[in-house]
Amino acid sequence: DELVTFARTYAAENDCRMDDMGILALYTMIGNNQKENEPMTVAKVKEIMDDAIHHATRGKKRTKRSSGKNKILILHEKDFEQ
Repeated sequence: DELVTFARTYAAENDCRMDDMGILALYTMIGNNQKENEPMTVAKVKEIMDDAIHHATRGKKRTKRSSGKNKILILHEKDFEQ
């Protein structure tokens, strides 16, 4: 939960937010990438978030997938797929 809280804060700092399915996808990625001898770190979560943000903005105008007047980018489940 702490890593997802960090991810949500990191997203907000980058003018993004995750929808519910995006959050579930993040939980899944954290679980899949966590190893017994190598726990998931904040740095790895930041890398996952950077990849998702890049995927969401790749080849599209930022405003097409945004919400509200502040043009917040919404990260969906498909943005977390590898």
